[in-house]
Amino acid sequence: MNIVTYFYQIKQQIEKINWLLIQKSISIHTDDIANTGFIEGILSFIDYSLLDFSVIISPKGVKYRFQYMNKEKFLICRWDNAPHHGELKTFPHHLHTPNGIFESKSMELKDVLQKIEELIAKTF
Repeated sequence: MNIVTYFYQIKQQIEKINWLLIQKSISIHTDDIANTGFIEGILSFIDYSLLDFSVIISPKGVKYRFQYMNKEKFLICRWDNAPHHGELKTFPHHLHTPNGIFESKSMELKDVLQKIEELIAKTF
């Protein structure tokens, strides 16, 4: 998939949950020559929780970080694929919570947004 198309799809996914957002800040950078792209952003939700995210696409693959925090900016959970925690079966994909580090499937922003939407829908 083309990087620009992938980032456009991410922006569309965010627009689908616009009713949950009170603020959003998104930055996209692409380099067609190197075939790389970077998208990062912070989404503020109606319950004042935050999602700080970044996705980097390059010929080497995709790197991601999706950090979800409460209104005091304390970690609720973070999915990433940083190459540490090699002891996990899902390496490099893993989930950080206040209770520890756990196995996780590879995550995409749409998966994270769906989980957040489900969490917020329970309280509103």
